[in-house]
Amino acid sequence: PQLLDRFGLYVEISTVNTPQERLQLALNRTQYDLNPEAFYAEAAEEQDALKQKLLAAKERVKDCEVSKDLRVKISTVCSLLDIDGIRGDMVVVRAAKAYAAYEGRTEVTDEDVGRVVGMCLGHRTRKDPLDPLGGIVKVQAVFKRIFADGLTYEDVRNAGEE
Repeated sequence: PQLLDRFGLYVEISTVNTPQERLQLALNRTQYDLNPEAFYAEAAEEQDALKQKLLAAKERVKDCEVSKDLRVKISTVCSLLDIDGIRGDMVVVRAAKAYAAYEGRTEVTDEDVGRVVGMCLGHRTRKDPLDPLGGIVKVQAVFKRIFADGLTYEDVRNAGEE
């Protein structure tokens, strides 16, 4: 558990499933193999636009604000998931700020937290072999109860005791 806690974000990568996506990947690879320089040149404009967006976000993130209400909700999710320490809370706040900055904003929203919370906490949950929910799915379920359903820590804890 301590090793995984050292990783800020965790994502699961899988193979694309649709025939169209697979075909596009194969075509892209073939183009690259035939002429890497032309492949890079064709993507240069899009890559430069992304680079500029990321550089702007890097500057903007310094001005991003997370309300106390959002911070309480984030800590509530971490508490309900029995996340050890406060590193998980901190990573969710930092990642949500980065996402908001990437989207061109300086105020973090519930939606920003929702976009990053699974990546930040999924690997920090304790694995219970009898629990049908695990990792990111469990994080998203708790997130929904706090952010979308408006429940408090006490609401969820008391419901679990009934």
